[in-house]
Amino acid sequence: MSIKSPSQLSEIEELRQKLEEANDTLEAIRGGQVDAFVIKDGNGPRIYTLKSADQTYRVFIEKMIEGKAVIALTTDNAWVGFCYIEEWSHGEFVANSGLIVSPAFRKTGIAKQIKRRIFDLSRQKYPNSKIFGLTTGLAVMKINSDLGYEPVTYSELTQDETFWAGCKSCVNYDILMSKERKNCMCTAMLYDPKDHFAPEETTEDFKLRMLPGNHFFLHESQDVLLQILFRELHSIRNKQFGH
Repeated sequence: MSIKSPSQLSEIEELRQKLEEANDTLEAIRGGQVDAFVIKDGNGPRIYTLKSADQTYRVFIEKMIEGKAVIALTTDNAWVGFCYIEEWSHGEFVANSGLIVSPAFRKTGIAKQIKRRIFDLSRQKYPNSKIFGLTTGLAVMKINSDLGYEPVTYSELTQDETFWAGCKSCVNYDILMSKERKNCMCTAMLYDPKDHFAPEETTEDFKLRMLPGNHFFLHESQDVLLQILFRELHSIRNKQFGH
């Protein structure tokens, strides 16, 4: 067995990453998760859609006008990436869709930054809505998990027929329908704002009593604890009834 040099190991790792990215891209295309490609030529980056060009272009423009899109640019206005918000079930659910990153900026962490920005925008515009996604990509699952998404069953997602109709372009659509939309090849992930809240500090006055006994103070200081509770409850009662 030959021992590889550091440069050879580095080259192998780079090739492995490129192969992994290519496999993720192919899997996303097969799963109907790609709306468009960004290909850079002599005139700069261009968007090539996989659906109707008019439809995709119209969606981009509408989302920008509505303030429901995140567009990433460099300091000299070079196009980097894009993502937008879609609303389902009359606002009960929203999804962050159409994530596209220019090839020159992939593997730089920009996709995660765009996902964070569009997630924050979704929380701002739809504070009570559930944010969901369907994906087969491990990278997207990791980003979603970091944002607070959790794996769920399909029954917890929107039942909006318009959303599910969008799955018809996926090669796994027959599998989805044969299982009555209960599961498929994609992993369903959901962020429910009811499960995520910032604890509020009390504004009321409180008193702190330190009792000996560590975890067993209830047994070792029971009499002292009962006396304290009696005094405090008696004081509260007197304040309420004016005694």
